[in-house]
Amino acid sequence: MPKDSGKQVKSLLNKYALVTGASGGLGREFVLELVERGYHVILLARNKERLDYFAHNLLLMDHQMVKTFECDITKDDQVKTVFDYLINNEIKIDMLINNAGYDYEGWFKKASHEDTISIAQVNVLGTLNMIHRILDVKAKELTIINVASLAGFFPMPMKAVYSASKRFIIELTRTLNYELKDDNVHLTVLCPAGMPTKIEVLNKIKALGLIGAMTTVNFNIVVKKTIDKALKKKEIYIPGWLNVFMLKISLLIPRRRLVKKLGKKWKRTFE
Repeated sequence: MPKDSGKQVKSLLNKYALVTGASGGLGREFVLELVERGYHVILLARNKERLDYFAHNLLLMDHQMVKTFECDITKDDQVKTVFDYLINNEIKIDMLINNAGYDYEGWFKKASHEDTISIAQVNVLGTLNMIHRILDVKAKELTIINVASLAGFFPMPMKAVYSASKRFIIELTRTLNYELKDDNVHLTVLCPAGMPTKIEVLNKIKALGLIGAMTTVNFNIVVKKTIDKALKKKEIYIPGWLNVFMLKISLLIPRRRLVKKLGKKWKRTFE
C-alpha cells in the first residue's frame, strides 16, 4: 500500500490523473507534481517492481489514492486491463500524461530491427492507444499532455525514426485539439530539448558541448510549467527561450542544408 503521511500541503482535489512511463525520470517528476497538487494518480510502467517502490514512498495527503499497473502501452491487452479497472470502479480521468517513450540514437542501417520498430510502436501506436481509449473514461473536462521533443521540428540524422515519431505527436496534438474541442478535451504537447533525466542523456548533452549546455533545461521546472500551461490550454510548450529562438532561426534554413548541419553536430556524439 502507498505510504500516507497525512501531510496537508494543498487541498485534495477530487480529480484523477493517469501517467504513462511513470517510473522514469520525467514521469516520476510529473507524478510528484500531480500528487503535490492534490490529484489522485493512476501510474503505468513496464517495471512494476520499480513503480511500486516509487509509489510506496510518495508522501500523500489523507485519502489520496495511488494505483499502479504493470503496463506496456503497445500491448493492447495490458492497456485494456487498465481501462477495465477504471470503468468498473467508475473512475473518470481529468488529466492524461503520455510520457512513455522509446529512443535509439545511431545510424539507421546499424540499428536493430527491434529498436527501430519499437520507437514507432511506443511513441506512435502507444500514444494513439492511450488517447483513443481515454475518451471512454474522461471526466467532464480532460487535459492531455503529450511528451514530444524539440527534435520533432527538425530532420535529425542519427535520430531519424525518433524525430519523425515526435513530429507525429506534435501534429496529432494540433489536429485533435480541433476535432475534440466540443468534447471539452484539450491537448498540450511538450517539446523539450535536452533534459538530464538520466546519465546517458547527460553524457550526450556534454558531447554536444556549449550548445548542449545552453539548450538544456531543468526538468523539475519544466514539469511545473507544463502542467500550468496545459491547464491554461496552451497547445505547444517549448521550454527555454534559446530553444524557441533556435527553432525560429531553423525555419529560415533550407531543410537539406539543415540536415547536413545537424548531422555533423550529432556525429560528434558517436566519435
